[in-house]
Amino acid sequence: SYHTLAEFHKRNRYDLAGHLPSLYWDTGDFRKVRFDYWQTLHDLWKENFMKPMFEWCDRNNLQFTGHWMEHEWPYPWITPADANLYAYEHVPGIDMLEGTRLRLEGKDPHLLFTIKQVASVSHQLERRVFCEAYGVAGWDSTFEHYKRFGDWLMVHGVNFMNQHLSFTTVRGARKRDHPQSFSDVSAWWPYYKLHGDHLGRISFLSSVSLPKNRLLVLQQTTSGYLLARRAGPTPELEKMRANNAELHQALADRQIDFDLGDEYMIEWFGKAGGRKFTIGKASYELVALPPDMTNFRKETLPVLEQFLAGGGEIVALSPPAEYVDGRPSDAVKRLRTKYAAQWRETESLAAFLAEVQRRLPPRIQFSPAVPGGVGFSDRVFSSGDRWVMLANTGLARVRTRATLAGGALEEWNTETGAMTPVPFETA
Repeated sequence: SYHTLAEFHKRNRYDLAGHLPSLYWDTGDFRKVRFDYWQTLHDLWKENFMKPMFEWCDRNNLQFTGHWMEHEWPYPWITPADANLYAYEHVPGIDMLEGTRLRLEGKDPHLLFTIKQVASVSHQLERRVFCEAYGVAGWDSTFEHYKRFGDWLMVHGVNFMNQHLSFTTVRGARKRDHPQSFSDVSAWWPYYKLHGDHLGRISFLSSVSLPKNRLLVLQQTTSGYLLARRAGPTPELEKMRANNAELHQALADRQIDFDLGDEYMIEWFGKAGGRKFTIGKASYELVALPPDMTNFRKETLPVLEQFLAGGGEIVALSPPAEYVDGRPSDAVKRLRTKYAAQWRETESLAAFLAEVQRRLPPRIQFSPAVPGGVGFSDRVFSSGDRWVMLANTGLARVRTRATLAGGALEEWNTETGAMTPVPFETA
């Protein structure tokens, strides 16, 4: 905008115009310049749009929701550091179109990360999670796809579904504009209530319960700032995106309960004490550092040190970050040295997962083991009762025996609403 240079100078105390090449090429103090630039754009977006919209809706008894223009993490071009801006939505929202990879491969690791981003902020602020779903799946999309895709969204945290979309008319070119249609122009529409009721019942249960996730995986979003050059390819960001997606798929495939920790959320809502790392209303027992985390915001470090000083532990897939706010710093390395007994660095994803599971015993175990694609949701009502959802969104049929803690067991039928006691064996 016309105000960018002035705002950048006001916030960072130097003139961006003299450092523009650093935004395009790896020249000059490019890490510092890029961190300051993308953080400035993030803050302007928050201050000039998200916060005023949220507050206006609040004053007028409206709920603000919506989704970003695509979910392009870690590329900051369109929406720099967008996860924390869900805090400025009464009902944080995402957009999940097509579902092609889920239908053909039984998984979509990057979009799983997108779901976990919004679900994490919603857990931390105790809000619902809104999702525009199914769009562009085509006139030939099936109930099998709707069931797999809907269950995948729900088991990983969505609890308010907007089915995309319902055409008023399909005359002319309209019939080719992002089909299918959730309306009477579709032959299956008279039978859709079966699936709609299923989603509605799960949404209700999820909306009146809370997860108690134990693992907090910090987000390496601002590390991406440092790599975001505009004059050529960014293979480092492609690698970061792939590594991050692999980590989240691996955690989900092992039914490990986790949320994500955005650094701006930590600044606004974070604290530590009693061996717990807290963001908003959610507290975590273990902190994980993902791969490619080369930068921290300075506001994160006091909370991290407070967590370690209280006896908390960190499991890391990255060596200590060498930058703080885009400037060279040994602050993270000094933290690792000071709390060496509580800071476990791992050399591989397999070793990382083993360290996490050693510290956080599984909440559910299977015999025989299940393949990837079995999602697990474990939520608690205010009464203390739990409800558990398992969703096999992979491509293989699964038959297994599950063991989990509990004193009694009921089956809740999401087609009919019936609640039936079922037999179980004690371990």
